[in-house]
Amino acid sequence: MITKRRFSVLLLRGGVIIGLAAGVSLVFWSQLRNREHLYIRDLTKVLARTVQTDLSDEMSYRVLAHQRLAKMIQDGLPRRNWEHQAKLVMEHNPGFIAEQWMDATYQVRWVATEAVGEPASEHVLATDAPLRHLLEGLAFSREKDAILTRAFPLGDRKLGRRVVVPIYKGENFFGFLIAVLDEEKNFESILADQAALIHSIVIYEGNQEIYRMPKSTLENEKEWVQDVDLQLPGAKWRVRIWPKADLFRKIGSTLLEMGLAIGSVIGLIVFILLDAARTAHGKSREFSQARDELELRVQERTAELQSTNKELEAEIHQRRQAETSLRDLSGRLLRLRDEEQRRIARGLHDSTAQILCALAIHVERVQELVLRGEISRSQKLLAQTTDLAEQAIAEIRTLSYLLHPPLLDDLGLEGAVPWYAAGFCSRCGIRVNVEVQPHLGRFSNETELALFRVVQEALTNIHRHSGSPTSDITLFKDASRITLQVKDHGRGMQPRALGIRGDTSAFIGVGIAGMQERIRQLEGVLEIESGDGGTCITVMLPIGSAKLASEHDSDGRSPELADSSSGNANS
Repeated sequence: MITKRRFSVLLLRGGVIIGLAAGVSLVFWSQLRNREHLYIRDLTKVLARTVQTDLSDEMSYRVLAHQRLAKMIQDGLPRRNWEHQAKLVMEHNPGFIAEQWMDATYQVRWVATEAVGEPASEHVLATDAPLRHLLEGLAFSREKDAILTRAFPLGDRKLGRRVVVPIYKGENFFGFLIAVLDEEKNFESILADQAALIHSIVIYEGNQEIYRMPKSTLENEKEWVQDVDLQLPGAKWRVRIWPKADLFRKIGSTLLEMGLAIGSVIGLIVFILLDAARTAHGKSREFSQARDELELRVQERTAELQSTNKELEAEIHQRRQAETSLRDLSGRLLRLRDEEQRRIARGLHDSTAQILCALAIHVERVQELVLRGEISRSQKLLAQTTDLAEQAIAEIRTLSYLLHPPLLDDLGLEGAVPWYAAGFCSRCGIRVNVEVQPHLGRFSNETELALFRVVQEALTNIHRHSGSPTSDITLFKDASRITLQVKDHGRGMQPRALGIRGDTSAFIGVGIAGMQERIRQLEGVLEIESGDGGTCITVMLPIGSAKLASEHDSDGRSPELADSSSGNANS
């Protein structure tokens, strides 16, 4: 039988055990709770960095797509190419609702909208005072990089934003390409992956809230908020992220209730503690996996951004090389034209002018002989005068034929190419085999002149550099294109003559570059294959563009006197 004193001792011991168990349980629960809070804070920090990377990466990509569209306008491509590219930009970048080109006088010249066939709203096309002030500042400072404007009212309580790219052709200001974004759609498409997370996300520009993720609440903001700044050209955003209450309910620990239960039932203390430890270990592992996955995602995003930056740097490098090559080519063409003009002037002065002077002297002498009645001597002098006149006519005719052969206007390529090849063979001793498709037909003046100049330049290069005793010219057409091939059997060309190393200093002349530029303007292809067995130049022009007659050449003659200087030297 238990006495009252013994009952009191047992009750005291039970109370102490229960108290100690409850204390241990509370301490254990507190440690786990602190650890859970640490994981939640780390998780929020990693998510904030992920959102920062996503926004920076995606906005850079979308601005780049807009810049590529501006480059098409800057390069003078046809309008249908702009419209197609603008449609692709708006399809692949949700949030882009309009593209508009504003000229140097701040007049809107062209607009493409997200909804095909529907006009843009007045909010999209409006040029308010802040935008006008910004554009004038960009034009004055000669700024060439794309920038983001501040948010502006778009209508229906929405906010919009503009991406502005100044357009220059050389050093001449050509206006602006302006993209209009729906701020809410833009951010929703970028942060679509984070929408399923149990976090609230708000984006500020200065003190203005420009985006709030749907279902974001103010609960837990002050205690758990994480801020990251994002600097973009023309805009600075502050991104605020904090966990929702659902996150705590999802990962919250039940150890407090377990600890209280342990205090009342001594026999379940060990079981509850072991179960709590197992639960804590599982949650810790889940938290570690989630953090590792987020860190891996940040690393992947960083690698993608670095790869994109490298591609942009390579593209910038290629563009600079192309601009340098174009400047060198233009300079060499100008020098070649000046040298050719000096050569023609020197030839006219030293030969034709001297013949004409002699002709004038003979005429004066004939007049004197006729007045004195010396008919026989005057007849003899008249015969010499006739020979001089015929010699002058022959020289002028030869020069005229080399500058622009009339056969090209009268008979086209089918008659001009064999004629020039025969003359080249008689002058240089290189046998030229010409094979022209019968009934080849006529093409536009630009096409016939470009192909004739390629023949001239190719035969000249064979004479100067190849050492081949023979060459072959083949000219034919099919349903889609016209093809010209000029082939020799000589030494072949050095790799640096083809410019395959990407260095403009590698060009030994402007012949190849001139041929490539002529064919490129006609949307054709020029291919050069060269080796120990000789060189083959192949030109392919679309038959559609080749048959389009030039509107400004209605008299049947090409106005390319400056360009013809590259061809008259070939003879």
